[in-house]
Amino acid sequence: MSTMYGGVYTTMTEKYPTNKILPWGMSFHSDNSQLEDHDIYRKGWYLKGKRIAVMVGGGIAAYKTPDLVRKLYQYGAHEVYVYLTPTALGFVSIKALKWNSATVVTELTEFSEHLEQFSACLVVPATYNTINKFANGIADNAVTTTLAAAFGLRTPIIMAPAMHGDMYNHIVAANCAKLAAMGVHFLTPRQQNNKLNVPSAMDMVTAVCRA
Repeated sequence: MSTMYGGVYTTMTEKYPTNKILPWGMSFHSDNSQLEDHDIYRKGWYLKGKRIAVMVGGGIAAYKTPDLVRKLYQYGAHEVYVYLTPTALGFVSIKALKWNSATVVTELTEFSEHLEQFSACLVVPATYNTINKFANGIADNAVTTTLAAAFGLRTPIIMAPAMHGDMYNHIVAANCAKLAAMGVHFLTPRQQNNKLNVPSAMDMVTAVCRA
């Protein structure tokens, strides 16, 4: 079976036509990739065999999590779990995370998801609330409880703080210093418009690779 697209004649039996003009006039050129829709193009194997936990706090930067998960897989991660606070669910969808092949945990069950063992834990965005709770031993949701267990297992923990500049006060500064003294690694946030923003996805992936 064949059809005509804007003057370029192609066969409908071709899974990846090499060139066609779409009905609205935009040209499309396929690279004949054999990747299926959910497959991920590998860029490296720095995280080969690694199980990574991404802990998502309730900040607007949470919407970037699906792209971060995909990049972790691109650099070889074997498995990525995403833990979310209740507030984080207002900024990123479970469906988007699952589309990127992540195992998503929003609440703890009888299967003890907080006791999973990981090669590294990345907290992003590490919000005012999450940092202060973790530093003071409060474990009241999927993220903080899993962090408590990871700390006990001596799993490398990486924090990517993000908050409005006015919220970076002596309380959170003291708790960041407290956690850093106990071995928690903090990524330097990007500062812009009186806000502390998370680093780029590649900077965070690099930190996980080095953990």
